[in-house]
Amino acid sequence: MGINLKLFMAIKKSNFNQKSLADAIPMTRSYLNLAINRGLRLDDGQKRSIAKALGQKVEDLFDE
Repeated sequence: MGINLKLFMAIKKSNFNQKSLADAIPMTRSYLNLAINRGLRLDDGQKRSIAKALGQKVEDLFDE
């Protein structure tokens, strides 16, 4: 699976219940940072949207 598909699946999984969300956040953070390290570019608005969807702070979810 590609990075984008894994990221999508981690976020999609988090929509089912709170336990899934708690389980998906570390995995999603890991995939996000791997994708960013491989050249994925997210603007501040996209980062805020992803963090908000996961109920996290931008600075906690993304390594800057």
